[in-house]
Amino acid sequence: MLTSYKAILQDNQLVWVGKQPELSSAPVEVYVTVVGGLVNEAEQRERTALMMAALRQLAELPERSIVNPMAWEREMRRDRELPYRS
Repeated sequence: MLTSYKAILQDNQLVWVGKQPELSSAPVEVYVTVVGGLVNEAEQRERTALMMAALRQLAELPERSIVNPMAWEREMRRDRELPYRS
């Protein structure tokens, strides 16, 4: 099983965050997954504000209850009639 450690890539070097692996000076094969893109703080704040506004709009929607989920799904997925088919 592979063990994961959190790190930040800075100037083409990994800077470990928190627990660090115990490594010798020999080369070690690693797999790196980039989980975040380069986003400046102003852009991040704007994205957060947009997400918050969308969540507020969802929260303000009137409550709807689905009595029969299977019937609701059939209604939502009903295909239109295709031409020249009976």
